[in-house]
Amino acid sequence: MGGTMAGGATDCAEDRAGAGPMQRLRGAIEALSEGFALFGEDDRLVLCNARFRSGYPGLEELLLPSLPWAIFLAEAARRGLGRGLDRIDAHLAGGGETPLAVEATRPAERWVRLGFHPTEDGGYVLTETDITAERSAEELRANADELLRDVLDACPSNIMMCRIGDGTIIYRNPSWEAQFGPRRSAREVYADPTARSDFLAELLPTGALDHFETEMLGADGRPFPARISARIVGYQSEQAIVASTQDMSRLYAQRDEIVRINRRLFDAIGALDQGFALFDAGHALLAANSRFREVNAPVAALIVPGVANAALVEAAAAAGHEPRAVGWPGAEAGAEPAARFEFALASGRRYAASRKPTSDGGFVLAWRDVTEQRAAERELARRREASFQSEKLTALGELLAGVAHELNNPLSVVVGQALMLREEADDPNTARRIEKISTAAERCAKIVKTFLAMARQRPARLAPTALGAVVETAADVVAQGIRGAGLALETALAPGLPPVQADEDQITQVVVNLLVNAQQALEAAGLPDGRIRLETRMAPDGMVEAVIADNGPGVPDELRQRIFEPFFTTKDVGSGTGVGLALCHRIVSAHDGRLEVDVGPEGGAAFTLGLPVAAGPHVAPGAEAEPLPAGRLTALVVEDEPEVAAMIAELLTGLGVAPSLANSGEAALERLAGGARFDIVLSDLRMPGMGGRALFREIARSRPDLVPGFAFVTGDAMSRDAEAVRAESGRPLIEKPVAPKELRALLRRLAGERTGREAEQ
Repeated sequence: MGGTMAGGATDCAEDRAGAGPMQRLRGAIEALSEGFALFGEDDRLVLCNARFRSGYPGLEELLLPSLPWAIFLAEAARRGLGRGLDRIDAHLAGGGETPLAVEATRPAERWVRLGFHPTEDGGYVLTETDITAERSAEELRANADELLRDVLDACPSNIMMCRIGDGTIIYRNPSWEAQFGPRRSAREVYADPTARSDFLAELLPTGALDHFETEMLGADGRPFPARISARIVGYQSEQAIVASTQDMSRLYAQRDEIVRINRRLFDAIGALDQGFALFDAGHALLAANSRFREVNAPVAALIVPGVANAALVEAAAAAGHEPRAVGWPGAEAGAEPAARFEFALASGRRYAASRKPTSDGGFVLAWRDVTEQRAAERELARRREASFQSEKLTALGELLAGVAHELNNPLSVVVGQALMLREEADDPNTARRIEKISTAAERCAKIVKTFLAMARQRPARLAPTALGAVVETAADVVAQGIRGAGLALETALAPGLPPVQADEDQITQVVVNLLVNAQQALEAAGLPDGRIRLETRMAPDGMVEAVIADNGPGVPDELRQRIFEPFFTTKDVGSGTGVGLALCHRIVSAHDGRLEVDVGPEGGAAFTLGLPVAAGPHVAPGAEAEPLPAGRLTALVVEDEPEVAAMIAELLTGLGVAPSLANSGEAALERLAGGARFDIVLSDLRMPGMGGRALFREIARSRPDLVPGFAFVTGDAMSRDAEAVRAESGRPLIEKPVAPKELRALLRRLAGERTGREAEQ
């Protein structure tokens, strides 16, 4: 009896030992960074990991083996956790024969990715990954109780004693009789009569036998697999056999189910887009998926079950491959296995990795490709910076618009009065002084306009433009800074060049940027005789060119192909962003032009800007303007600045127009309400009280006959207000300081529109 009981204990111990691989697999699933749930072909839950349960708070007690899919779906929806699961359910209803990935929201502003993967036996795997912050894979944790049921729990034993020779049964307990029935001989319980001979052949030499397996006949006569443990004992002066028999039917069925579960688990792990490898307590590889082998191609031949972690790490290092991608480099030094890190491969791809210990002393290595994610993060940071810079430029534009309005009013007086004094001066010395005043005032006005053009960001408005005038304007903007740095600025502008098709403001910005770059290059080189040369010319290909050359260090050959790339800069950190030349190149390309860099005549850098010639006839600068229509015109000037109003009135008088003044929009409406009639109305856009925009709306409502002769005057023609007024009213807008030729052209247009409208009526 004592020998029989010892044999039974050994049987159970060995049965429990068979669960080791399953415990490791269960530990691997629990250590996955994503939620994992396995459903059988009957749509019932087989197992799920803790990560999956944590994604469904309030359902933890329901997420147990045999939970029907329909109940899980309904309970998740009732708690607001069903988004995405409904699509999985619809996919199941359609057959569920292909994998499916679904992204959905969860409470607390979480996002998850649900993955559906069918298994070979008709079941399916449901995975869930938290992608809110694109976290790397979470640790795989052991939870063997949820993965497998205990296949060896409380196995019943039956005991029988028989004679060795003829097998006559001497004693049987109730459990044995319930299993085999009231048989008289042990020979009768073997499905194959020869099996008893094999049993005795193994038992007799030692007198003890464990785990002899054969087929036996149950009480109903049907065969079943059995395992026999036996001992030879003395009984009443003869030897007898004491045997304990275990029905293996259930254990074999459980073993087959384990095999099927193992296959499904490996299928699910193989379907992951993450690299995955599981190592045992001795740091030998147990399993790795195809993604792991694919990325670790240099050592793929070694990635087989049983290979040592140290061998993989050593082979990867020898092949110039990242060791952390294939194993745990610090294992031999006794470091802690738990770690999160990133690594890059020679291909340039970047990976986020997680290494976690398992419950049996092994570890899991998992990683995922984050190359696109990191690139997206860098792009987002770049766009944020660009947005910040755009906001600063917008604020600068608003500030300059206000400054321009205040500055252009006195400039209008200075420019206008200087122009009129120049026409009236008889003394040559006085005329020269007036010319200097006029030139300086016009230069100030041009600089203000250029700064506004650089601060404003708007789509290109292409029009025939004199490239030489653009170059002169840009030179005026930066001349003081260049000369203040001790550098010389030379110009050689070819006369009579045809106009180009361009946005004057944007091309001005390009030339200014190129001049500033040349200045910075010369200052960095510390040349005592630094020079910048501006030249315009006609190119052989029919384009009009502007060349900005310097005698500095130039641009090396290897950098000329990259100098127009976004964010590429040769300046020191903090001195350049690498966006200036890229922006210039983009602007010029949008004009169907070209921007090139080469070696200059004096060995420095020479940037050549080429723009296409504008289509249509060209009127040379200085051509005589057409005269105003015959007859005395009358004009109402609405301007809150008395000096500016007086200056415009004098200009109008000199052009043969009879002016009347109103210092506000309200005053202008009173004049019109009193029956006064005017051919032309010139109104300042910004005034205290009723501004020009509101005045136009009121005139359009009460005096539509004045609309064809209405025009705006503003100190910032590029402001948002000015753009909105143009779009809303369709009326022309003249910019301060007002020049006589510009005013003449405006009066001619307004008189023509008014005459045409009257002819139609």
